[in-house]
Amino acid sequence: MPIRDLALHVVALLVYPGALLTIAVGAAAEAACAVALGAAGAREALLAPAGQVRTALRRPGTLRLTVPLLAVLAATQLAAPLNPVSPVARNLLVAAIALAAAMWLGWVTTWAPDASRATLLVQLCWLVALVTPALISESLRPQALGAVVVPAQLPLKVAAGVLALLCLPGLLRLVPAEEPATSRLFLWLPLCGLLTSVFVPPGSEDVAGAIRFVAVTLGVAAAALGLAVLAGRVRAAADLYPRLLVPAAAVVLAIGVGTSLLT
Repeated sequence: MPIRDLALHVVALLVYPGALLTIAVGAAAEAACAVALGAAGAREALLAPAGQVRTALRRPGTLRLTVPLLAVLAATQLAAPLNPVSPVARNLLVAAIALAAAMWLGWVTTWAPDASRATLLVQLCWLVALVTPALISESLRPQALGAVVVPAQLPLKVAAGVLALLCLPGLLRLVPAEEPATSRLFLWLPLCGLLTSVFVPPGSEDVAGAIRFVAVTLGVAAAALGLAVLAGRVRAAADLYPRLLVPAAAVVLAIGVGTSLLT
């Protein structure tokens, strides 16, 4: 790899859209979670993200850095404007595998059998939402998938986008509401940003486009938090989640098959 490309990858990992932006978006999201789900005051909400970062850095063994590094790696694959990583080098599967590994490693010390089965089911539905449009479009580049405006593929894109959004509360362990894992702060940007990358047309390659990307990603995070709050108020929905996602995933697969036959 040329020195210039290596330097750009380091910038992507450490600054944008990597570690710095990941922590900033995660801190904002966790502060909102502390208010919406934890009934915390403004001061406690602002201090909650810093406490999670300190706890994560004190974790024993390799988990201290493994989960943040995997999350940051996934963030570098996003279709964020001004991303130093070349669009050709970004890969949807790299982001998905890194995020799946980060989630399992981040919560491995608190897994119960029921919780692990439920999370695996949510992850499978999430992968269906991400991979089905990629198979139809024959591309694994997030930016290329986000730019798809072919009328025949729009129903699949909308259905898969809705399914991916519905999976976010489970992937972030917002439904059922649990004590926040220290790894969750690092997952907000790559998870929500991946939805923005794959299902929202990319913005211009300038500062305005970058601001638009962050704003849409925060909107996706707010929608996921809103779904979690709604599920918390409607107990039956929380009890049925994530089994409600399975029919939605089946619908996405059926639309994908129909789209492949029509195109």
